[in-house]
Amino acid sequence: MELAEGIIEDSNADLIGTLVEGVDVMTGDTGGEGQGAGMEIAQGDLEGTHIEYNDEPKETGRKHEGRKKRPGLMISFEKAPDRQNLGRLVDDAVLINETHLAYEKAKGTAAENYHIFLAVAWVLSNYLEGEKSPQMFISRFLSNWGNQ
Repeated sequence: MELAEGIIEDSNADLIGTLVEGVDVMTGDTGGEGQGAGMEIAQGDLEGTHIEYNDEPKETGRKHEGRKKRPGLMISFEKAPDRQNLGRLVDDAVLINETHLAYEKAKGTAAENYHIFLAVAWVLSNYLEGEKSPQMFISRFLSNWGNQ
């Protein structure tokens, strides 16, 4: 796990640094505990600015520590009663269809997590290269989940 630290803009905090170019994404939220969706606050290669510690500060903010966010797939939910599919891929997120009858039946039961992983595997199987078997992909995906 690669740790990173940065400064979160906070108009109620003391002067702490100056604005510089380039950001990275770091987990966390604006001061809460736990892992958030990511904040662009640490120095890096992305476009934008962040506050960096400086002996002659001009910007207010407070220190934040977290882990660098790695690229990955997010799982989220959407209500899509007009669609019959288990889910869909939008950018870097698999959106699980909460209004699918199978999800509605599984919700709140021991089968809910299984349905979510099945839906993710089903969505991703639509993006296989060449002659790869979607059924084999789904089987391996669920086997890997089952081994955890």
